[in-house]
Amino acid sequence: MAAQRSDTAQPEQEDAYLPRRLLTRAPEPLDPVLVPSPVSDALAGRYAGVLSVFIDETGRVRKVLVETPALPPEMAQAARDAFMAARFAPGEVDSHAVRAKLRVEVVFEHAPPLQENAPGGA
Repeated sequence: MAAQRSDTAQPEQEDAYLPRRLLTRAPEPLDPVLVPSPVSDALAGRYAGVLSVFIDETGRVRKVLVETPALPPEMAQAARDAFMAARFAPGEVDSHAVRAKLRVEVVFEHAPPLQENAPGGA
């Protein structure tokens, strides 16, 4: 299955973004990136996926790719939306802001709904 894309109005070349290993300072979120968990009884269990987050030299997220098909669509969309809305301190190479690509793992854990035992029982 191909990676799912969430592109901005001006798609850019992915190879113009440096991977973490080539940076002297990685991009850092200015605020915690909180991914809301979709609520659905059908989604009970643990789900994990990897995102590639493309951050420009100003700290703006330009693109998010879901690299693993294991996430249900509603979870993948929630993760994409959360990272697209995030702002980062840009990555750097030798104190110069650059475009950077981060790989991020997201994990959703849903407990199955509690089942009541017998009426009037505990």
